Amino acid sequence: MIGGGPVLRQERIEAIDILSGLAILGILIVNMGLFSLPEGTAVDGTAQRLIYFFAQEKFKALFSFLFGLGLAVQLMRADARGVRFLPLYARRLGVLFLIGVAHFLFLWDGDILHDYAENGFVLLLFRRLSPKTLLVSAGALLAVPLFFFGLTTYSSITHRVSGPLKSWISYETEPDDQQTIDENRRIYSSGTYGEQIGLRAGELPGDVTPDIDDAYVLALFLLGLYAGRRRIFHDVPTHLPFIRRVQRWGLIIGVAGNAAFAVGGSFDPSPTSVAQNVGRLCLVVAAPAMMLFYASTIILMTQREIWRRRLAPLAAVGRTALSNYLLQSLICTTIFYSYGLALFGKIRPSLGLLLTIIIFLIQIPLSVWWLRRFQFGPIEWLWRSLTYWRCQPMRVCPCRAQASDQDQRSYAAVPAINMAVHRESAVPCGGTVWSRMRPRLSIDNVALPDRRPNLATTSIRVGTSYASLDLWYVDLDVRAEAPGCFSHWLSEDELGRAGRFHSDLDRARYVVGRIALRRVLADRLGCSPAAVRFSYGRNGKPMLEGTRGHLEFNLAHCGGDAVIALTECAAIGVDIELLRPVPEVESLARLVFSEVERRELELAPDPVSAFLNGWTRKEAYVKALGLGLTAPLTEIIVSLSERAALLSTGLRGQSASNWRLLNVPHPRAVVAVALGPHPESTGAT
Repeated sequence: MIGGGPVLRQERIEAIDILSGLAILGILIVNMGLFSLPEGTAVDGTAQRLIYFFAQEKFKALFSFLFGLGLAVQLMRADARGVRFLPLYARRLGVLFLIGVAHFLFLWDGDILHDYAENGFVLLLFRRLSPKTLLVSAGALLAVPLFFFGLTTYSSITHRVSGPLKSWISYETEPDDQQTIDENRRIYSSGTYGEQIGLRAGELPGDVTPDIDDAYVLALFLLGLYAGRRRIFHDVPTHLPFIRRVQRWGLIIGVAGNAAFAVGGSFDPSPTSVAQNVGRLCLVVAAPAMMLFYASTIILMTQREIWRRRLAPLAAVGRTALSNYLLQSLICTTIFYSYGLALFGKIRPSLGLLLTIIIFLIQIPLSVWWLRRFQFGPIEWLWRSLTYWRCQPMRVCPCRAQASDQDQRSYAAVPAINMAVHRESAVPCGGTVWSRMRPRLSIDNVALPDRRPNLATTSIRVGTSYASLDLWYVDLDVRAEAPGCFSHWLSEDELGRAGRFHSDLDRARYVVGRIALRRVLADRLGCSPAAVRFSYGRNGKPMLEGTRGHLEFNLAHCGGDAVIALTECAAIGVDIELLRPVPEVESLARLVFSEVERRELELAPDPVSAFLNGWTRKEAYVKALGLGLTAPLTEIIVSLSERAALLSTGLRGQSASNWRLLNVPHPRAVVAVALGPHPESTGAT
């Protein structure tokens, strides 16, 4: 559906979380030297050169790329919901800036968060540009540091640079003098905490001033935004050839450029060293190239189940990336600064690398443990609460009454959720005669009066066979206390997902939908609702654990309405969208419709109805396949008229003739159902 709400765990793109976790490791590898030594201290050795080659700037580039990608994902979600994007995102950036400044002042002067927040406001200016324009803009911004370090290289070779350019070089690269380095060493190794805050407060105005690094970061933001606009992470199978090309060229350029940088041996090159300046110039291109090699490799690895399982712990670190980033600062400053172990200036890169591994090996199980109990990392929770200006739910498992043994074995007293119905009339719909029933829109702690579906058919032709289809309408808006009466039916996973909603209303609606689904399935299976067990497919599609007689189901909701669809021996998907005005239909259509569909939309007498027809049909088909966000929406073609039809599956191995799309009558919504070959007959997961 198009509806809003927080991103649930099954809706997340796992590769992004894994990449965020990897970035947290890489950031610590590089930052360890900054934590442990005064800035400007010359360091050499094998360990440092390995860090230069494999890590320096690569993971900062990865974080920047993911930041831009995150903007694209949030923008698409906001557009799909038809809500205002700028006010909320501006508040998010404002809160991030404050968190970054607090980190800078009270913990460590290497903070990147406030820089990201500042550049995030600039990034908003690019949010509506075409992918091609984003690439050109990224190239133009990357040219700024390329020109600058080209200039420093020229100066190191010829020693002939004009006065204004020499002043620019000095402003950007002039290192601290020895007296400043010694004073910093004294303050951090033996000074008071107040002295450290005072030192960082004096550095803050210069740190928030724009410099060439901002152009570099913004260029990487735009690359991430480009990837999001192209839906590369949402539809990996379609983009596999492109991803493999990026991997190949990223490796070639990355190895060559980073080798030159490692040989040069300095991130802050001396004005007189040609090798250092050439290496730093190469790094401007080589770091993003190596980052893209890392990212594309991880994406390709996550296409295999065995690697998804192996990399899953990294995803937990990635989901709590902000908290883990700040935790690294807390741990390392405690180790190195005077108020802790006072090891500042005493740890060499090789020992620092070992310390990095130990810290990260602690963070992995800590993140997994935390997310089993809480929805967000602590700083993510703070960020979200300050953004929405209200305290967000934190725990995964809310307090709930323990069910009695009788409740576990039987459910004579259960909620009547849209199941008390009476027959109205037979309604033709797309060639199918439905038995229409009007639901009683209530949920009460009473005995089940009627378990018949709201809409039922005896059989529907799907390809060369027939399938039954039953649908239930569910009213999700109920008395506040009603969902809690039956929450003991839900699994820990379902309760965890419910807890991740920041809105009490959205949380209650989710719980009611799951209660209704469990009751329907339990009635069909002949067990208690609490005994129903779910598993999840590759892209998060829920299914019954085991075959359970080839019973297939799907649940869709929008606002306060939901639909449950049930069939046997067929793949099934359902989607619902409330009838309402949809702003910027044409803009939304460009994101999710093919050229054929957009032409049909232009000719439609009612573009909004045509759009909702097309969207619900695509969503129902995608949900039936269990593709989730990976579906190639612009390649799947459906009719937009009143007669539902799948014109092109958009996938190899799928034939449109084997699928059936149906309109379903609803008093205030557009509902579509997709039926196709059973997953076992196609090998789908």
